Amino acid sequence: MNSCEVQSARAYAAHHHVTLNGQMHGNRPYVTHLDEVVGVLERYGIEDNVMCQAAYLHDVLEDCSVTRLELQDLFGKEVADLVYAVTNEPGKNRKERHLKTYPKILNHPNALILKLADRIANVKYSILTQSPLLQMYRKEWPAFQEALRSKYNDVLADAMWEELDHLMVARLPSMDGTSGVYKEIDELCAKMQTPECKEGVKRAYPTKKDK
Repeated sequence: MNSCEVQSARAYAAHHHVTLNGQMHGNRPYVTHLDEVVGVLERYGIEDNVMCQAAYLHDVLEDCSVTRLELQDLFGKEVADLVYAVTNEPGKNRKERHLKTYPKILNHPNALILKLADRIANVKYSILTQSPLLQMYRKEWPAFQEALRSKYNDVLADAMWEELDHLMVARLPSMDGTSGVYKEIDELCAKMQTPECKEGVKRAYPTKKDK
């Protein structure tokens, strides 16, 4: 997705996360994580401007000195509302922040898809880099599912949940890089490209010629 709006959102996010905050994702500049979240959406056929802008901006309210009003002024209310929907609410710990945030995700029609794309990107990266964060994601998995899964009858969300099901039990790569986990994940990603999933995306995000 290379629209001017999406590229502007990427540049804005990179400036705030990386240039101003020096924020990293593992040993990489944080913008690489944002690229991967957008990549997950695109892999599922979502190239909607609002969704891709929000994917690049999804952490700026939480991690940077940016306000919801500023996002609205720069990128529009639709983008700002979606970013707000996936932004963690204040809380004394990660569990409390998540429990207070899940209702917002469920109350926004596109927030669940964005949240799932973010979680897929994080879990996949944690597997490939053997990050200790993988154990955190696996520990959170039952509560994450209980709060957000099966709330909608949505083919696209179901496919993304299935990908997470597999990622949660994927093998860690060996230190010498000989594990088949890379091939396993790539095959899983390809499996998600079913006709049913693509039709669900087309219904959820119709192009102008489809309307």
